[in-house]
This record gives sequence, structure tokens and C-alpha cells, in this order.
Amino acid sequence: MSETALYNGIVGEVPTKNLYLGDADTLASITTGDYTIAVGGGAGKSITSGSRDVLLGSYAGYYHTTESDILIIDNEQRADKAAEIANALIYGYFENHASGPSLNINGTLIATDVIQAPDFAKTGWPVVPDVTLSFNNGTRTFTVTDGGTAFYYVDGVKYTLGGNKTVIIDDTEGLWYIYFVGDTLTASQSIWSFSAEDKALVGYLYWDATNNVEIYLGYELHTFHMDGLTHARLHYAGGAMWETGLLVSDAGSEIVNVSAGDFWDEDVNIPIIDGAGAGLFEQVLTPAELPIYYRDGASNWRLYETADKANPTDIGFVDVGDDLKYNKLNGTWANATVTTGKYVAYWVVAIDDQGRS
Repeated sequence: MSETALYNGIVGEVPTKNLYLGDADTLASITTGDYTIAVGGGAGKSITSGSRDVLLGSYAGYYHTTESDILIIDNEQRADKAAEIANALIYGYFENHASGPSLNINGTLIATDVIQAPDFAKTGWPVVPDVTLSFNNGTRTFTVTDGGTAFYYVDGVKYTLGGNKTVIIDDTEGLWYIYFVGDTLTASQSIWSFSAEDKALVGYLYWDATNNVEIYLGYELHTFHMDGLTHARLHYAGGAMWETGLLVSDAGSEIVNVSAGDFWDEDVNIPIIDGAGAGLFEQVLTPAELPIYYRDGASNWRLYETADKANPTDIGFVDVGDDLKYNKLNGTWANATVTTGKYVAYWVVAIDDQGRS
């Protein structure tokens, strides 16, 4: 050990290869380890062993004892180690640390004369969320099934799913919005706010209270890489965007083919593929088996599933009397018959419904 007086401080090397500039409390307890640097009175006082630490400022790392590969910039004596981690201006881990590399800045980061970077608290899911969504009509239960590693953020706080989560909706007609508030799965008929960033969105569904069936199960596992204001901008002034495929082509009398393709719901890619329906966003496309949504009464939505049609591949809906139907607004919505010699338009729409893409 060597020391040199420097004005009112001490500069030294303890035991070897650890450098400090401070007072008698700076790296006062270290006995093993190397390449640690401590600058400031009391910096690293309680460290007994550890290597490659960088402690800058008075009392920086004062209560740490055996850590290696940490960075602390601070200038106050905190109450304990936990307070040092939470309140130091900068607390980080270098690459060799189990939690590194990472850097926590407890304050606003400002680049002078360039830009002030605002706090961006994560809200949402990873790109691969590791969950599946489902709904049981008999019990009106929405379930988020944990694939084993699922987690999400709400306003910067990370939550691990830790098993399946469920919520029961009321027997009330209309749209239901499903989301996490903290660790609580919640269902509400009040639409969420994208910009508030106080909820991790999960999905939404439409409940047909007359027939006691869910007719739409939308996928809303948006990622924490997108901030709330960007989400609101893309949702309200842009909407879903087509990327590729999804070409509708004539395949014979009353049937069409739809090519596989994908579109984007803001930051969520929806790849629609041709298949029996076992996978996410998978359905029969050649020839296409398409359900039909229509309005009923003043504001209700209803659905003809493919099984309700005379033939699952019929592009339109034909009733038992062999009459082609269309949706007509005459004060309220109702289905009407297309008369002889008339034409009607049916629209094929790509949606984020998990079972009816």
C-alpha cells in the first residue's frame, strides 16, 4: 500500500492496482480485488473485495461491500445500499456484471444546444410477447395464457405474468377493452387512452348479448418500443397499413381466393396465412372461407360465421330461400334481399381478429 498527501486529501494505491483520491475513508476497507477507482471522500468506504469498480464523488458506493463491475456517480451519503442504487445520479453495471451492460440515470438527460431527451417510461409488451389470448362464451371469461416467460411494462414498471390471468366481462352488448393496470387484468367498456401510458393493452372483443357469443377478438399486444403519443398519432391519423399480399381474385361461381399477406396495426405486424386455422391469424384462403359482419338494429353488430352459410366458401350470404342478402339502413339496420337484376358490393377486410383474420 502506498499513499501520498495531496493538499487536504490522499491519493494512494490499495492493496495493489486499486487507485483512490479522497480521504481516510476512501476505499478504507478493501483487502482483495483490483482495478477499482474511487474518487471522493468516503467513496467505496465499505468495499472489502471487488474489482473494476468506478466510484466517482463523495460517498459514492459508501455502503457497497463486495460488488464488481459497477459504476456510481454520486455526492451524498445515502441511508443504505438500496438508497445508493435508487438515488445516485448515475448507477450502472459494466459488461462483465451479471446485470450488465446497463446504465440508470436518475434525472433528465440534456444534450446542450441540441435536444432535451424526455423521460420515456416503457408501457407494453416485447415484440414476442409469449402469451396467447382466448375467450370462453359460456363463462364470458377472457384468458391471457402465459407461455412461461411473459412480461410487460406499465409506465416504466416491469411486471412478470407468472401464470395465466383471467377476467370476466358483464353480459352487456358491445365492445369490451382488455388491459393490465399494474398486475390486474381489467375489462371495461370505456375506451383506453393511448397517450396516458397507464395501461398495458391486451385485446378487445365484441360481445353479442342476444346470442351470448363473442364475435370479434382483437389482438392489441403493442410493444413497449412505441411511446403513447406515437401510438395515438398512428391510430387516429393513419390507421392500419397494408404491406403485402392479400389479393382477392375470382375463383369461380360465388367463391374467391385471397393470397397470404400482412398489414400493420401501428407497431404490430399481422401476417395472415392460408391454413386450417390452428395458428395465430391463420384461416382458409383458397378458396376463402370468410365470415360476414353486418349491422342489426340501431347500433348492434352481428356475424354470420362460415358455418352459418349454405357453403363455407360462399362469398356472400344466401338464406334458406336461396336469396342473396345485403345490409340495408332504413331508419335502423336490417338485412334485405337483393332483387333480380340488381347488384350488391361485399368488401373483404383484413382485421386483427385472432380467429377470423
